[in-house]
Amino acid sequence: TTNTPGEMCGNRSNIPRSRSTGWIVCKWLWVVMAVLVAVLAVAVGVLAVCDDCRHRMFAAWMTHLVAPQLEGLHRPLKDQLLGGDGVSPLFSGELLELGPGSGTNFKYMTNSPFLRWHGAEPNDHFRESLLASATEAGLEPATEASVRENLLAMSGEAAMEEYARQGKQFDVILCTLVLCSVPDPAALLKQVHDRLVPGGRFYFFEHVGAPEESTLRMIQRFVDPLWQLLADGCHLSRDTARLVNQAGFEEVELRTVHLPDMGMLPHHILGVATKQMID
Repeated sequence: TTNTPGEMCGNRSNIPRSRSTGWIVCKWLWVVMAVLVAVLAVAVGVLAVCDDCRHRMFAAWMTHLVAPQLEGLHRPLKDQLLGGDGVSPLFSGELLELGPGSGTNFKYMTNSPFLRWHGAEPNDHFRESLLASATEAGLEPATEASVRENLLAMSGEAAMEEYARQGKQFDVILCTLVLCSVPDPAALLKQVHDRLVPGGRFYFFEHVGAPEESTLRMIQRFVDPLWQLLADGCHLSRDTARLVNQAGFEEVELRTVHLPDMGMLPHHILGVATKQMID
């Protein structure tokens, strides 16, 4: 049987006058809770039908709130993956970054004088912060110019199809925290393999699902539909390591790490996949 607010708080006629204030407070708490639930339902409904609203909210949320916190947690691992020795350039030639967001990876490209950057970012609300990050990072002038020239406002899948039509390939393809949100990560990884030159390298850093049958994995699956709305398509429980290993690369160097401070997303993978030298 469902109790009414009056039953939960007590029948006012049976409460002494000295306790009536507590009854009123209890009743108003129910009203506030009902309003909050209604507002949340409306907000979720808007995000479900308004792609631009979802993109705009996610870009602002990531740029100003989440990305700085994530970088603090992820920086040691990304330094190992992308930082090299801090002196010799890790990247050179043609580099494609999928989902660059607000440009948090530009700091790893500052000592690469022969780097030409290309990017595919479907959320155009990141553009302003991304271009600002390219300037603030202190990139080589030619590299910074390539950021402004070669940023495509399209998904990774659409960009790959466009590059395929052009017959364009890349020495390096980079994506960090991207494969969680693409509709078909297996198909995108095959496109990544195809768009690399022979011997080209794919650098990745991604959060992945908790181990199968774990309590956290069940929670991730339960929360996933709402999370996708709030986080612009991000999935909590993908098995991205398996997909990378099945994408056709000749060699995959992959590490699994656990970051307990990441709440529902403690499990991550990072590594480098290399395409066969002879295509």
